[in-house]
Amino acid sequence: MVDFLLIGAGIAGLTAARQLSSAYSVVVLEKSRGLGGRSATRRLEGNRVDHGAQYFTVRDERFQEQVNEWLGQDKAFVWSHGFHTYSQQGLKPATKGHPRYTLRNGMNEVGKLLSEGLEVKTQTRAHKISKQKDYYLVETEEGQAFEAKRVIVNAPAEQALALLEPSKNELQDKLASVKMVPCFALMPGYPLQLAPEWQGIHVETESSLAWISHDSSKRLNPAHTVLTLHSTPEFAQVHFDVNPDELAQTMLTDLGKIDDRFTAPLFSSWHRWKYAQVSNSLEERFLNVEDSLFFCGDWCGGAKLESAYLSGLELGQYLLTLKP
Repeated sequence: MVDFLLIGAGIAGLTAARQLSSAYSVVVLEKSRGLGGRSATRRLEGNRVDHGAQYFTVRDERFQEQVNEWLGQDKAFVWSHGFHTYSQQGLKPATKGHPRYTLRNGMNEVGKLLSEGLEVKTQTRAHKISKQKDYYLVETEEGQAFEAKRVIVNAPAEQALALLEPSKNELQDKLASVKMVPCFALMPGYPLQLAPEWQGIHVETESSLAWISHDSSKRLNPAHTVLTLHSTPEFAQVHFDVNPDELAQTMLTDLGKIDDRFTAPLFSSWHRWKYAQVSNSLEERFLNVEDSLFFCGDWCGGAKLESAYLSGLELGQYLLTLKP
């Protein structure tokens, strides 16, 4: 029996768990091998490539404190103050704005930093939460069972809803009201000498593409020029189960219309994000069921990495006020 069982090692959950770990026993279950949710990085032909969240911004001073700590450790740095846009008028240079931060060794380092000192069980997928007399039982697809006094769920709302026994109540109505949309990520690699002058492009024309990142511009010694292409949600929704080779070619063709140097990559990699972006979030920073079952994530109070951090921060602070 543990005090807190956390399902999902995303930014919100890990932020809450860090605060709790000094006072309570905490175990984290994560279905994948990596930590940090969509703050994900892949190794590709000797390169680290961010294929989920590309960067983050700061608006809240509480998150700024955490970012300042990462800056002081030389883990984070300011990648850009703005990105190019591509419209019917062509490619428009970036205008200087607020800082866009990223991590030197890849965005998955956020999850690694937040999980330091925590007990994390990766490749452990929870599939059912059931309320017992005075504790919760969490069963996994691997046949394990965990008992906890309190449970925190840090997962996309649709997945969180699937963990619960079906019931028509306010909690499940709120979870069902959250909407998230998919995205495809294509990571093509090119010779180093093809490095473009831009760091990122927001695509504003009719296209399969919404975002183009010069991902290798984040690295000190890249082996190749590597881009990350993110599709529009609409393109991903229509073609989610189509062969990725066909979809990759469509995205490369649209990339070539913007910059024709990048039509023939040396290598590439592909990822489907079923829950890529929050399109309808909740106002609350977290959901609370009888001070024993909690839900948090970037879909609570916003839709960005900062929102996830603040969701976990406020949840953790609240939990520390409860009686053991």
